[in-house]
Amino acid sequence: MRLMKRLIFYLLLVLFLCTAAVVRAQTSPSGREAAGSWDITIQTDEGTRPAWLQITPSGIGALVGSYVGPSGSARPISHIKYSAGYGIYRFTIPPQWSRGGDIHAEFRLENGQLTGWITDSENNRMQWTASRAPELRPEGEPQWGEPVALLENGLAAWQIPDNSK
Repeated sequence: MRLMKRLIFYLLLVLFLCTAAVVRAQTSPSGREAAGSWDITIQTDEGTRPAWLQITPSGIGALVGSYVGPSGSARPISHIKYSAGYGIYRFTIPPQWSRGGDIHAEFRLENGQLTGWITDSENNRMQWTASRAPELRPEGEPQWGEPVALLENGLAAWQIPDNSK
């Protein structure tokens, strides 16, 4: 009887450890070694242009992010796909203000850098490389000065550009 209890205990222990390993493998997003902030240099016909990429693990096995191109604002990336077999990351961003097409990107993580290509809204394909952005840590608590009245005269000094009327 004592031998049977030990046998059941060890079988349950092995089952628990195997289950924990499977759950951990399923919850770790594949490709997460690229997570972080990246300073991008895009090669264009006019020379190099800066851009920025943020990759973040999200939920169970997903990668999401943000992209700031050479012009415009931060654009959310709802899903960064990773093909472990090929080591390739891909994402697509729909148009925001342009009448052109989607922005597509494909890249690899090699030797601590991202290398790949991106298309703009006019479907121009450009090569790019990226290095990890430095961490921006505050050096201490901010030292605030005296408040400045920005709207002493209300909105009277505001001017609306002609192309916005």
